[in-house]
Amino acid sequence: MRLSLDATVWFVNFFSFAYNKNIKAISFINEDWTQLNIEGIAAWQDSRLQNNPQVAKAWFKETSKDRYLKQSEALFEQLGYQK
Repeated sequence: MRLSLDATVWFVNFFSFAYNKNIKAISFINEDWTQLNIEGIAAWQDSRLQNNPQVAKAWFKETSKDRYLKQSEALFEQLGYQK
């Protein structure tokens, strides 16, 4: 699998930051920002993963690693919260 240079640079920078800061959870908003009329985001683009199978594959390959917390019924307990 080969990503475009832009996608590769984005992934390297984004996940390097996550690793360096020991970030365990990441939230990604899968949205076509060009379709929203929100002031201040005119330069934002379409970030939907399904539009680029290579980017989606790379995203899910990375975020499926054990180092990241996953959404689950037990997540709050994993974080130390009690019911």
